[in-house]
Amino acid sequence: MKNFNLTLLLLFLFRLASANSPFILADSLIWDKAPRLIPVDGEAQQLWLFQGAVLDEASPFQPLAIETFPIPGPGVLNVRIIALDQESFPKKIAPGDDVLGETLQFQTAVEQERGQYWGKVQFVPILRRGNAFQRITRYRLEAEWVSQPKIASRSAEFADASLLRDGTLYKIAVQQEGMHKITYEFLKNELKVDIDRIDPRQIKLLGNRGGMLPELLSEPKPDDLQEIPVFLSGEADGKFDGGDFLLFYAEGPDRWTYNAATRRFTQSRNVYAPQQFYFLKISSGQGKRIEEQNALSATAYTSSSFDDYARLEDDKVNLQHEWPKSRGSGKRWFGDHMKNVREYKYGNYFKFPTSSRKARSTSNRKWRCVRFRTPGLPSC
Repeated sequence: MKNFNLTLLLLFLFRLASANSPFILADSLIWDKAPRLIPVDGEAQQLWLFQGAVLDEASPFQPLAIETFPIPGPGVLNVRIIALDQESFPKKIAPGDDVLGETLQFQTAVEQERGQYWGKVQFVPILRRGNAFQRITRYRLEAEWVSQPKIASRSAEFADASLLRDGTLYKIAVQQEGMHKITYEFLKNELKVDIDRIDPRQIKLLGNRGGMLPELLSEPKPDDLQEIPVFLSGEADGKFDGGDFLLFYAEGPDRWTYNAATRRFTQSRNVYAPQQFYFLKISSGQGKRIEEQNALSATAYTSSSFDDYARLEDDKVNLQHEWPKSRGSGKRWFGDHMKNVREYKYGNYFKFPTSSRKARSTSNRKWRCVRFRTPGLPSC
């Protein structure tokens, strides 16, 4: 019995010591001999890559080296450089290079997948000193895992009671971001609201920001709906007449963001829903309204042009659908299938309200070419 207890104690001490041992991350980077040239606003920008490089949409011209490794549990990672081999190379300044410096900048994360915790370390293996650049050809790092209890991340504040707990509610859907108008006819005929007996000052709009909710349970999420200020024409008399209307700004199911480094807009597409939902609530009390502001008497800047964007993305074809043993799966879908057609025209989708001869445009396209192996023919 004593030997058994001694064995358990030694095993426990061994696992404890191994859990606190640092992780050694080492690799050699094989860089391309020449950069790829990517057109951005009419200029060719250099993109230097190495074997296994990962690109991020936030900084598409700064390749990432990523290391993942199993760890005992939740915690944080501390990274220390043991050794670096570096060399100069003829890189030119590209969008997003402001994140580079004379020392490597590490980003760490602890993730959980199917009961196993994984440590993740990523960095851009390029150093910058003024306008001169050096690339890392070999590195040796030490990652220390420090145990911390896992805390579920939720909203900092919790609602005492839901805004949906009282009143009469009507659910409405929007398909895209922008200004939306609700008329007397829509309320009466579509939503079947007894609008002639309702004080319009009691109308409220509830909702949240548009876009897809975070997929990770650890990411913060809205705890409840928020009341959104609206403009309601003609409510001062306490009646919603035939010519009255309600205006509100709503975000759609997809979210657009602007990347200042690349000077481009990108869209995060909601792959789960084509609509964003809001609620009209009729209850006692005054609803929130858009506040009026005085017009500016003078401005320091005027402009006769603006940036606009459009995106065509029809989810029609899933790659696995073409495999006879599958019905299609996953979140990656594509538009028109050029299986028996050589040409599609999309000119009508990209018409912008401009007549300026100086207007410029940039575009991004994604294609996927798949060839299934046929006996007697070489596979691609």
